[in-house]
Amino acid sequence: MKWKYRVYILLIITAALVSYTNSLGVPFMYDDKLVIVENPLIQNIKLLLSQKAIMNPRYIGLMSFALNYHIGGLDVVGYHVVNLLIHIINGILVYMLVMNIFCTPRMEGSKGLAGWVAMGSALLFVVHPVQTQAVTYIVQRFASMATMFYLFAVVSYGKWRAGGRRWWYVAGLVSAVLGMKTKEITFTLPVVIALYEVLFWGRPDRKRLLSLMPFFLTMLIIPLSKLAGGVPSGDITHKLSAATRAQTVLPRSDYFFTELRVIVTYVRLLILPYGLKLLYNYPIYNSLTDTPVLLSFTLHLTVMAAALFAWTVSVKKDKPYLKLITFGIFWFYIALSIESSIIPIADVIFEHRLYLPSVGFFIVVTTITAMVMNKIKRDNKYLLLTVKGSFTAVLMVLMILTISRNRIWADELLFWKLEVKDNPRHPGALNNLAEAYLRRGNYEMAKAYFEKAVNLCPEYPVSYDGLGRVYMITGQYKKAIEVLKKVVKMYPVNADVLNNIGVAYLKTGDLESALQYFERATKVNPLYYRAYYNGAMVLLQLKRPSESVKLIKKALEINPEYTDAYLNLGIAYAMLGRLESAEKAFLKAIELSPDDIRGYNNLGYLYLSNRKYREAISVLNNAIRIEPNNSKAHYNLALCYKAVS
Repeated sequence: MKWKYRVYILLIITAALVSYTNSLGVPFMYDDKLVIVENPLIQNIKLLLSQKAIMNPRYIGLMSFALNYHIGGLDVVGYHVVNLLIHIINGILVYMLVMNIFCTPRMEGSKGLAGWVAMGSALLFVVHPVQTQAVTYIVQRFASMATMFYLFAVVSYGKWRAGGRRWWYVAGLVSAVLGMKTKEITFTLPVVIALYEVLFWGRPDRKRLLSLMPFFLTMLIIPLSKLAGGVPSGDITHKLSAATRAQTVLPRSDYFFTELRVIVTYVRLLILPYGLKLLYNYPIYNSLTDTPVLLSFTLHLTVMAAALFAWTVSVKKDKPYLKLITFGIFWFYIALSIESSIIPIADVIFEHRLYLPSVGFFIVVTTITAMVMNKIKRDNKYLLLTVKGSFTAVLMVLMILTISRNRIWADELLFWKLEVKDNPRHPGALNNLAEAYLRRGNYEMAKAYFEKAVNLCPEYPVSYDGLGRVYMITGQYKKAIEVLKKVVKMYPVNADVLNNIGVAYLKTGDLESALQYFERATKVNPLYYRAYYNGAMVLLQLKRPSESVKLIKKALEINPEYTDAYLNLGIAYAMLGRLESAEKAFLKAIELSPDDIRGYNNLGYLYLSNRKYREAISVLNNAIRIEPNNSKAHYNLALCYKAVS
């Protein structure tokens, strides 16, 4: 590798680090809770290795979160480090992709600015603020990791096509498979590889078509995973219909018309990245004749026609840069086609969906800039310097905007305040602002915003759930039950809500009703270990320790590192007179949480009750070292010393 290319790559890495170093402490946000924090698949490798989990269409992404969890638990820094590393790799892959293109036969004679175009595309990619949602928002690793596999597959194919060793082809194929099991956007990868072949190598012969076939066969992975991964049973037509929509009943035509307009918004965000937000209250369009839709459709047709015209001119007049522009435009639209076409998704617009398509946009921008520079290179040295300076200034402004955006992400309360300011009538924004206040202990503000969300959208069950939790925290259990039962009427298969109703009944002393709701929660979600645990707690109070042990063991099968479960397992065993088993359970709790005084207290009391005074003294002294003013430990220790003396 020439020294200047090493410098380019170092610049890409440095730009990414400067732009995202302040994102490492951003807390878990929004869907992070569901996908990572409370997902038993992430926390239990055995579950993740089960056949059902492996069929999950996003299995590789889930595996990466599981590795994060088993290395650093729920410390957000580790998750952000991985996300940033993926982003840096993607920036380097963008650079390599463009350099590969300039090494193809159809780009001969245009290598003069190859390094500059490749570096410019990569730098725009790593510093643009619209990428923050794919990088800083932890759960959107699905998008950035899928992009990594996507880019690596194209780069590997290009290396092999240019005469590289056979293992480049194999590496590209493996990367395609991994991408297909990371996120559905990878479905378009074989089409892009075919486009790469046609544009830069010419019409493929039979041999080349055969080499493309394995990549096209990988496309089967996504629909097969969808069909096998829990899609409701029925005939194949209904299965396919369910597999090609996501949490919405929006008609495909309405979604398509709306996406015509959304893509224009995406382009605006790439050109002028202001007003970035997580949740958009985007209007739904129902007809092609709606003026915004018709104008957008016309714009897309014009851009596509321009791309085809550029391709035609590039062939007739040997203009290699025009091929690169054509490639960038087609990349943009092809990469968007899964999430912005006829496959309805609950949220019609999300900024992270631009992460992969933006590669094509940035290639177009830098290629046009290179064409301008090439034209004025011999005429006006100062004008050339002005163009380079302007491009550098744009990069600096984008980097500053990215750093600023990450500062907002880092402050959860500020983040959701701004979301509500932009979308004062968006129930999701109101609900999440309420959640932020709830986590900070400001129950009045949390209650106020949950109520606003409920009043704005009475059919929005999430806000009723939040309001019910506020009532529970503030000790208003009957009100909590009343509100949470409204959620169950709207959404009877919400295990969280069923569990919370059970907790509320438990607090009121209605143990039988509590047990009933915990059982309902586990039927809805057999992996909901907290509901098993809560049911076991009720059974302990009902003096049914044998049944309690069974439920606790189910909870531990799902989450084998659940300290509270081991504490209560020890209590249940003690009630059954199985003292050795109780001792092992308390010791396991201490092993898992060596700074949690409850394990020491329980074990100390167990030893004290069975006249093992010296063992009790040792354990209780450890408890007092952790919490010197713990009265329970001091009292039991005094009893031990009295018994010994």
